[in-house]
Amino acid sequence: MLKVRYEEYHNDYFRRNHEKSFSNLQEMENWIFDQMQQDYTKGRGMYFHTPKKDQQIHGDGASRIEFTPKFGGPTFWIHMIEDYGGIIFSDGSFTAGQKHWSRDVQSWLEHCDVRQHTPKFNFVE
Repeated sequence: MLKVRYEEYHNDYFRRNHEKSFSNLQEMENWIFDQMQQDYTKGRGMYFHTPKKDQQIHGDGASRIEFTPKFGGPTFWIHMIEDYGGIIFSDGSFTAGQKHWSRDVQSWLEHCDVRQHTPKFNFVE
């Protein structure tokens, strides 16, 4: 079971923190992608910070997971993911500035980045 802490951001004066539970990362991934109502394939509307992107910008590790389901709507920032053993992802927002991403989360972020840029849908006749 995963517990996710995320922020719903409308503007600097209207933002809310939420918690949501998922059975695994795949369920959370589907929750993110199923909400999307805009073309996210060209890098707009979603951002998954991968280890490769981190190296390119000489970053310092984990960064929030970000998605905007609808153009002009709120943006969602995932700040922390916990499983039964502890924190597997944190951008530092709820952990006194300390960032962390487990190997499983890093692999999952890479997978989500690929899914974002090469989506597959079940179209039928």
